[in-house]
Amino acid sequence: MRPISSFVALSLIALAACPGAGDAPIQGITGEGGGGGGTVAAQLVFTVQPTTTVAGQAITPSVRVTVEDSAGATVAGATDPITMTLGATATDVPLHGTTTVTPVSGIAVFSDLSIDSAGTGYSMVATSGALQASSASFDVTKSASGAARPSRRR
Repeated sequence: MRPISSFVALSLIALAACPGAGDAPIQGITGEGGGGGGTVAAQLVFTVQPTTTVAGQAITPSVRVTVEDSAGATVAGATDPITMTLGATATDVPLHGTTTVTPVSGIAVFSDLSIDSAGTGYSMVATSGALQASSASFDVTKSASGAARPSRRR
């Protein structure tokens, strides 16, 4: 048996140490990272979570979702649209505003989302291709006029 050259051995070790080596991009979501070369989107992250808000008013601050690679770095070149929906606990409750946003520099800003129905324990789900993330839970309070109808949640 012939010994393996040190170059070949080191190359094999380096290749084995690269997470995701040979993996295809998820749903074609790739972008240019800060260091050049294509980076692969691995996750969506709520970098600004939805907060308790008044029914019928825009959620402030604006909800932000960031496209990140497996190391947690922003994939600045990611441009696949991200769609926002309410989580499974909200039944018959619409999410108003612009619910599909194209990221700019890897960050999607949802600046006009609102919910008309008062309720507790709402959550949002961001989806882009095969990637999905859920927000922390938040509440929607009645407006000062009391115009919000109670939500139908199970």
